[in-house]
Amino acid sequence: SASWSKHVRLPYVLLGRPGTYGSSGEHAKRRTPHEIAVVSSALDAIKARHGYGRLHLIGHTEGGHTAAALLPLRNDIGCVVLASALVSVRAYLAELGTDKDFTGNKNPLDPIDSVDRIAKGADLRIFILTDPDDVIVSARSQTTYANRLIAGGLPARQIFAAASGLSSHALFRQAHQVAAACAKGVEGEKIVAAYQDKVPD
Repeated sequence: SASWSKHVRLPYVLLGRPGTYGSSGEHAKRRTPHEIAVVSSALDAIKARHGYGRLHLIGHTEGGHTAAALLPLRNDIGCVVLASALVSVRAYLAELGTDKDFTGNKNPLDPIDSVDRIAKGADLRIFILTDPDDVIVSARSQTTYANRLIAGGLPARQIFAAASGLSSHALFRQAHQVAAACAKGVEGEKIVAAYQDKVPD
């Protein structure tokens, strides 16, 4: 956290979802309303402890699921960056040929279902970072979510960027850079121009 705070020149907190990064909770119960409620309560505690009025969120892969699921529940979010994110769960499962989540849940919380409940706050800006060749969470499922946001009149932009690794999935570093630029007030189109380097055919 200290390293990233120094790098982006902003306060930075790494929040482990229940059961990850040494946090309490059962990771096998992820992608449920309970998990999202616990994380939202943790954000409330962080705000109260440090006196923050607004939060900027970065969610990478399954953390992107959590960040996206928080959007309709909160009105204190500014910039949100969803990188290689699991934001359209049923589409993702259908591509795998199953209707059941890895946890055994046949009805996992799916962020795409609650897009119409996201408040269009004045400060809200959403960026979806996608590598077109992502083999972990398909670009198709990420783009479906991005298109739903845009169709709903929400301030969302999709950035197609080259991820590191053989799976074309690791966009963690770019997500931090985009979030920092957004939090510092850089205009959206300038952010897209700076980080989009792998537009699909």
